[in-house]
Amino acid sequence: MININGNLYKNIDLNNINDFNFIINNFNFYEEIHFENELLFFWEDHFFRIMASLRRLRYNIPVSFNKEFLKNELIKTIKANKLEKKHGNIKFYFFSKPNENKIDYLINTCNSKLYINHDLKTKIICDIYNEEFIIAGQLSNLSITNQTVRRVAHIYSIENGLNTCIMINDKKNIVESTIGNLYLIKDNKIITPNLTSGCQNLAIRSSFNRWAKKNLKLEEIDINIYEIQQCEEMFFLSINKGYTRVNNFRKTTYKSNLGRKIFNNFILSI
Repeated sequence: MININGNLYKNIDLNNINDFNFIINNFNFYEEIHFENELLFFWEDHFFRIMASLRRLRYNIPVSFNKEFLKNELIKTIKANKLEKKHGNIKFYFFSKPNENKIDYLINTCNSKLYINHDLKTKIICDIYNEEFIIAGQLSNLSITNQTVRRVAHIYSIENGLNTCIMINDKKNIVESTIGNLYLIKDNKIITPNLTSGCQNLAIRSSFNRWAKKNLKLEEIDINIYEIQQCEEMFFLSINKGYTRVNNFRKTTYKSNLGRKIFNNFILSI
């Protein structure tokens, strides 16, 4: 079942097909949220990211759009799909009709793995995608801003026998991968691109960085391409997959598996 403006629909019929088609083809942005046993992971960070996106896109945000209301809408959709004791992802679409500034939304669910279950069998091989660049700056922190660039980079990785590509910005610094936010382990510390690089400010990034700064040593800095080849480990964090370890970047092979232990400790702390 899907949730459109608070109303649950089991089937799309002639009464709502026009609205559904409009949403899918014209949504302004969406937020993907992971849940396990009705627990919404990183919900507070998701909420602030949603509010920031609505403000940047010049929406008139109604007073009713508070943290509790939106959370209840998500839980309602989970229960309507009988997923209370299961795990998956929610996509929360936001859109407005032509010549209107009223917020409408659609919520649907999809399957995903438990965060604690990592796919260690698939070897992740990546390289740099440098045919197009992410523009460094805060607008690029919105996922929808560079959606086309990420899609083209993803197709490029498939065409070249890679699992993912790492994108760079117009200053030739590392931004992120097509899978998610990028992290390097080097000299007993974790480094990740800062927000001014143009990386997506995903909720999992905000939550993990806050936790890592408190419990480990993490720096948000400008990262050049050469540092990728000099680190002990590289991994990605995403809402869809959680933790993804990189095996090879060009001729560099990473043997460290510390990132998985760090991520597991992070998830267990939630």
